[in-house]
Parts: sequence; C-alpha cells; structure tokens
Amino acid sequence: MYKILALAALGIATFAQAEADLACFESSANKRTYCIDRHEARVSANTRAAVLYALDEAKAAQPAGLSLIANCETKKTGLLNADGKDITDGRSPSPVAEALAKNLCEVAKPKNDPTLPLF
Repeated sequence: MYKILALAALGIATFAQAEADLACFESSANKRTYCIDRHEARVSANTRAAVLYALDEAKAAQPAGLSLIANCETKKTGLLNADGKDITDGRSPSPVAEALAKNLCEVAKPKNDPTLPLF
C-alpha cells in the first residue's frame, strides 16, 4: 500500500516539475506577449539562454522559433535563430527582451549547458 502511495506521489511530483514556469511580457509595439520558461533556463559562465515563446489567441505558449540569450554580467541581450546565430545585428534590445533577460538572469538554478555560445 505504501509503495503505491509513494509511486503515486512521485508521479505527481514529476508532473508538477514538468509544468511551465513562464515569465511573460507584452510588447507595446505589436501587442504580442512573449515568454520564457524559467525551467528551461540554461547557463554557461555569465551567459544564459532560454527558448522564446509567444502567446497565441488562446493564451497558450507557442515556440517563437528563437531563443533569448543574455550575458548577465554585461547586460547584453540577443536573439538566437535555430542555427544559433544572433539575429539582433547589434541593434538595441526591445524593452520586452530586456525584461525577459533580467528575469532569465534571476533564475536561481539554471541547467548547466557548456554548448552555449560566448556572448
């Protein structure tokens, strides 16, 4: 009996960990809401990254096809395409990107990912 309860509790805990922990901000420019999932935050040295999501009309998070990347020491922020290239081309980040990057840098325990590019 206790084994069944322990397994059920483990299943519930696993399900709870799988839920998204979204940080979202609305763009005043296009009225779209963009998010990162704090559970997906990755780190390598001072660089952090997370997949960027956009909320659809039903308020469901859909991958935007980009990742947010931030250097938490220099405060530099960028967007990576699927090939891992920074597509911001030296432009200043939007207020939404800056807000998401700040939130990304505040994640307590991001996953270590030594494959992140230097940024």
